[in-house]
Amino acid sequence: SQTEADLVWKLFHNYNSVARPVINRRGPVVVSLDYQLFSMASIVSHDSVMHWNDENLAWNESEFDNISRISVPAVNVWMPDVSIKNGPERIIHVLDNTSNDMVTITSDGEVYFNLLRETTTMCNLSMAYFPFDKQTCEINMDSFTYTTKQVELKSNATKITLSNSKQHGQWHIIDTEVETNIFFQRNYSEVSFILYLKRDPQFYFTYLIYPCIVSSLSALMVFLNPFDSKESINFSITVLLSFHFFLTTIFNVLPKSETPYLTLYVIFVMFLASFSLISTILILTMHY
Repeated sequence: SQTEADLVWKLFHNYNSVARPVINRRGPVVVSLDYQLFSMASIVSHDSVMHWNDENLAWNESEFDNISRISVPAVNVWMPDVSIKNGPERIIHVLDNTSNDMVTITSDGEVYFNLLRETTTMCNLSMAYFPFDKQTCEINMDSFTYTTKQVELKSNATKITLSNSKQHGQWHIIDTEVETNIFFQRNYSEVSFILYLKRDPQFYFTYLIYPCIVSSLSALMVFLNPFDSKESINFSITVLLSFHFFLTTIFNVLPKSETPYLTLYVIFVMFLASFSLISTILILTMHY
C-alpha cells in the first residue's frame, strides 16, 4: 500500500494554492466559520475554526493504507482571504501566509484550519447609563477579495462557544449570537459574531457612586447652615472641589462619546453648591 508521503505527493505535486479549489469554476467555495472566545479585554483572544471543501485534495482511503486525514502547512493549500472589517485599522487580515500554521485535510477534501488569534475590535459604546450600561460588540468577518460567486462565508453555529472563556473583571457576557449575511447588491457575504455585555458596577459603586452620594448629602447640609456663617463658604468650596474630582474621574474613565446621566447629576449638585457659595458670599458682603 502507498504511504502518507505518497499521498502528499499525489495531492500536491500539481496543486495550485492560488486558484480556488473547485472543479466547476462557476460554483463558490463555501467557507464555514465557528468562533470560540477565550478571554476578553481591549484585545480579544479567540479561536476560529474554519473549514471548506477542496475538491482537489480528496483521495480514496483504501489506496493509501486507510489514511483518513493528514496535516500539512497552511501555506501549501488554498486559503480564503478572511478579514475583520471593524477593527481599529480599516481591515485586519485574519490569515497570514508567513505563519507556521497547519491545516488538517480529510479524505473527502475537507480542510480544517484552527486559527488562534488575538484581535482588537471597535465597539460603538452607549454610555448614558454608566455604570449600569449594557453594550453590544460585534466581530464582523468577510472576504476582502472574493465575491459571493467565488467564496461564500457562513456559520453553522448560532452562538459563540464560551466553555473555555475566562471571566472578565468588568464585563459579564449575558448572551451571544452568530449571524450570516449575504449582501447581493454588493456581492459579498459576512459572518458576524455578536457579544452582548453587561458592566459590573461594583467597582464604580465603591470608588465613585458611594462617595458621590455622601458628597451630595453634604452639599444639601450647606443649606442648613446659617447663610451669614463664614464656615459655609469653606464647606461649599470643599464640596465643589470634591465634585470637581468626581467629574475628572468620570472624564478619565469614559470614552469621549456620550454624556452619562451620572455626569449630569454631578454637574447639578455642583450647581447647588455653587449657588450656596455665591449666596453666602453675597449675604456676608451685605451683612458686614
